Amino acid sequence: MDGALYDPEHYAGKGVLHFRLTTPQGPLELFVTHPIARFKPLYSKQGQHQDRDRKTNDRLLEMEQIARVIMKQADPAARSIIVAGDLNVSPDMWEYQYLLARAALTDSFAFLHPDLAAIASTYSPDNTFVDMEWFRIDHVLFQNRPGTKGFWIKPVKSDIVLLQPITLASGKPANLSDHFGVFSVSRRPPIPRVWP
Repeated sequence: MDGALYDPEHYAGKGVLHFRLTTPQGPLELFVTHPIARFKPLYSKQGQHQDRDRKTNDRLLEMEQIARVIMKQADPAARSIIVAGDLNVSPDMWEYQYLLARAALTDSFAFLHPDLAAIASTYSPDNTFVDMEWFRIDHVLFQNRPGTKGFWIKPVKSDIVLLQPITLASGKPANLSDHFGVFSVSRRPPIPRVWP
């Protein structure tokens, strides 16, 4: 789903990368994607939430496509899946909620920081490249399954990183990207004899 012909993002192309990582504990399924961006602010100047923009339907279709790719491409016997990327959707957007429900994914940051999940930001005017707030649109999501290959994962750390600008050769401070990063660490919990 690349968006309308009049939209510059149509020509950038969108997709999903799928990696089957080999680890000492068995395979790990990793999906990386970057859906269509939203350009209408999430909140009006009066602070009211604006639910939709003209690309909401396209992004919803993309979330369905991402979920289908995950279900079709992941090894049916895989115990765990990670989905990561600049998803261009924040927790208060329908598209984010749809993807998590449809693909049975859990947000690693929200899992560890439920009190910050709705207010933390990876795209913010605190960044030297950004002039409006888009909140937390970069994510590391995961799913544990009753498979027989690999291992289950449990996030033990998930933080927003790369917040500090660096000093360029000109002496001007600048961030490394227009987004902050998300750094998540997971551990392999014991696998119970019976799937919960």
